Amino acid sequence: MVVVTVLALPLIASASHQWGKYSWPVSGELTLGLGDNVDLGWDAYLTKANDDWNVSNVLSNSVVIGAADNQTDCTPETGAV
Repeated sequence: MVVVTVLALPLIASASHQWGKYSWPVSGELTLGLGDNVDLGWDAYLTKANDDWNVSNVLSNSVVIGAADNQTDCTPETGAV
């Protein structure tokens, strides 16, 4: 009986995120520039990921020249990934 009661209870999902400057629009199309900060060996994977994401009806991304000046530069840029 206890098992049935526990399984019948609604499950509650909760999360607490500290996104800081990172955020996405809540409606409409999301258009982002995907910064190409990878070497030539990874370019095909970046292009494939972009193509896969753009199959969505809410994403319209493009691969752009990357702006990261080193491996630890993670400062958010408006409209860029």
